[in-house]
Amino acid sequence: MDLVTAILEHFASRPPLGRVALDAGMLTMRQVFQVLNAQADRFRPFGEAAVDLGLLTQEQLGALLLRQAEMATSLRTLLIEMGALTAEQFEQEARRLRSSAATPKGRRRREGRSKSKKDVQVTQVP
Repeated sequence: MDLVTAILEHFASRPPLGRVALDAGMLTMRQVFQVLNAQADRFRPFGEAAVDLGLLTQEQLGALLLRQAEMATSLRTLLIEMGALTAEQFEQEARRLRSSAATPKGRRRREGRSKSKKDVQVTQVP
């Protein structure tokens, strides 16, 4: 497995949005089927169809999408399980990324800094 595979597995581990809406009590089973039937006419995301049908508001959709994302297997877990990174390597990279995100880009250019050469390489695991 490589990084792309881990990312795909991360997204695949999310439960369907209709299931999340049912569990949250925001839609009934009948409404979920109504959305699914509306999707059959032309492909569009479940949430978009539910909003178009007036079954969910944009705010409710946002809350459901956050809940759905929280239910997915974390990328951290997948990378560690597949042996691409150790927990320590992942945490080190996460700290590096947080600190580089906190550094204003303009300041970095003015100071003549370049990207860190300590990039972690994700190896393929058979």
